[in-house]
Amino acid sequence: MTDTATKAVEHTSFQDRIKAMDEAQLRKLASEEFNVTIDGQLKKDSIVDFLLKTYEVKRQQATILNKESAQLFLDANPNEPIIQVKFMPLDFPHAPIEFFNDGGLGIRGIKNKKKSSLKRLPRFKLVPGETYKLPLLVIKYLEKLTYRDSKPVHDPNTGMITGNIPVIKPRFLLQVILSEEQLQEMSTTL
Repeated sequence: MTDTATKAVEHTSFQDRIKAMDEAQLRKLASEEFNVTIDGQLKKDSIVDFLLKTYEVKRQQATILNKESAQLFLDANPNEPIIQVKFMPLDFPHAPIEFFNDGGLGIRGIKNKKKSSLKRLPRFKLVPGETYKLPLLVIKYLEKLTYRDSKPVHDPNTGMITGNIPVIKPRFLLQVILSEEQLQEMSTTL
């Protein structure tokens, strides 16, 4: 039995991930993550090329969608902080997520005419291991999301599992990416 409560999540680039795989593993990955069946006649190099191109298209589409959605927040509030983060899911480390979030601002319409409301509902798509510029309201929302796991309890005399302890974990790690200038600006002198 795997102890998922203490298992570390590995975050590597997609290219590094597929580099070590054999043909069977690549076909399985194509089926599970891209919903594509790879013909048995294709060799490893062709499969890798296809997967890299498909991944790049998915990554570019996500970047464009997220940029448009972040702009909706800036249109509603020009002072909304947009922060560059690296997205790393902890529950399913290789699964991209897609979600709608208004950051609590609401959508401008007949019933809600506030100027600080959004023109339409923003849609975000985040691919694991990639870097995105996201509104602070969306980052705070993602950081609050959790999932439940459990850790087995072992009897010290027999070594048998006697039960489980529930563990609540964060779903995502959003690592803030700062430029050299930003780091300089934050520094202090003694």
